Amino acid sequence: MVQFWQMPNESQRDKKDRFKGDELRVRELMEKCIDTRALPNTLITIAIQILNENGSLLSCILNGATLALIDSGIPMLYTPCSSSVALLEYNSNYQLKSDLFQHQLIKWPILEQEKKSYSTSTVTFTNVDLDAVVFMNMVGEQILEETIMNQIFGLAREGAKEFIEHAKESLMKKPDFSR
Repeated sequence: MVQFWQMPNESQRDKKDRFKGDELRVRELMEKCIDTRALPNTLITIAIQILNENGSLLSCILNGATLALIDSGIPMLYTPCSSSVALLEYNSNYQLKSDLFQHQLIKWPILEQEKKSYSTSTVTFTNVDLDAVVFMNMVGEQILEETIMNQIFGLAREGAKEFIEHAKESLMKKPDFSR
């Protein structure tokens, strides 16, 4: 079983309901990826302290929890890696059915971009096969064309690859205790 505590800072206390949903999502994902056969009758507690929220919060929480499990040496069936993508709406006045609106996708959106976006998606992949989506969360408009969804997945996949590369670099660095 996995316990997950998300401790919002003072400016986020009014968003408690949103954080409860995030806690449930992270808990479910971590329970799926941890190899429970290797750790029977074990309770794992993951505590996330949010120091600053500047966008892409759910993917940062998911990636932080993943890194905490890796750092602790917890055996996992797969390593989830998450990325956020925002869809900004430019023009909803369309002439043709195939051109519903001009759009722009932004990888790792900051908070202002998320607030202005038509939709923000958090997509989580397995690191083994970046074609396998294990979790997806969308905030905003839910009706999107298939081509736009494919573009969101493609950009999220790029973001997940960036996270994997950054995590590898960070985990391979040896700490300098000489100071």
